[in-house]
Amino acid sequence: MHLLKIFFYLISPIFVILIVICKPFILIRFCFLSSERIGELAYQTEKYFLIKENVNKVTSKDIFFTGNIIANKFYLSLLKNKLILLNNYVCIPIFRIFKFLSKINKFFSSFIILHHEPFVKNFRKDKINFSKDKTYIKIPRNDSERGNFFLKSIGINDNDKIILLYVRDNKYLKDKFPNKDFSYHDHRDC
Repeated sequence: MHLLKIFFYLISPIFVILIVICKPFILIRFCFLSSERIGELAYQTEKYFLIKENVNKVTSKDIFFTGNIIANKFYLSLLKNKLILLNNYVCIPIFRIFKFLSKINKFFSSFIILHHEPFVKNFRKDKINFSKDKTYIKIPRNDSERGNFFLKSIGINDNDKIILLYVRDNKYLKDKFPNKDFSYHDHRDC
């Protein structure tokens, strides 16, 4: 694995040059999806689709990648059907080069989705209007049917009322991120 990472770091400048050369024909942009926590991952992607559909009319090929920790693999599999989602070994070196270059020259920020000007202006929370009626990532019918079959197998029928409990503690964050302080989220525990 380490040799593969080194290999991609060594060849990434070539990809960066090719991507910049291709910009007049096709804009290729990169976006890191924070995948360690399902809420952040879902929020980022729904926000991306909402802005892409309603505000950002830039024609581009958007390439997404995640970190090594995946909070919800099922949700990630749903994203793979809607997004170009590549391995982080390939994308991280390219992303880091563009991020570094964007600090030197604004031109390079157009290759990073969250730095691209229309996205920056419209990623503020006050500019986003989520609707409960419109979601971009949906559970496929066969998975929904499988879930309903499971509910029936444990005696829950279609018209039965279901009570869901939201029980949260800090164990996940402590296990996955032992060196980070997430105590500012403790008020959400129940």
